[in-house]
Amino acid sequence: MENSIFKKDWHDKVILIVEDNLSCYRYFEEILKRTGVTIVHLETGPDAIDYCCYTDKQIDLALVDILIPFINGVEVIREIRKCRRGVPIIAETAYSSPDVRRKSFMAGCHEYLVKPIPPQVLIATLEHYLFPEGKVVRMQFC
Repeated sequence: MENSIFKKDWHDKVILIVEDNLSCYRYFEEILKRTGVTIVHLETGPDAIDYCCYTDKQIDLALVDILIPFINGVEVIREIRKCRRGVPIIAETAYSSPDVRRKSFMAGCHEYLVKPIPPQVLIATLEHYLFPEGKVVRMQFC
């Protein structure tokens, strides 16, 4: 992953990742660590709702798995949308269907990604929502 697409400077951004599968979370973490972004990892729907709706901690984007324990990702998206209206939400899942995709967008997600998500697609999608309106993103040079 030496490509410059991974050498972003997102140190002032916070991404919430709601993912119960540790392998999937580690995959996202490995891709994102070179950006300098702060990652908050939660594994369950109730934890994600509590964090988003009952704290005022910074969240610049939420990446939410659809199949998570206790409360599914679609419901989590709906609840996050109620209390954090301006936060971009990206749904991600390995079990895609047109119905789940439709429900995710109706709940308030901005994007719907199907696993496995190529690293370049993940970075480009997150960058699009973290830096809207064509804002220039600083790059780190090593």
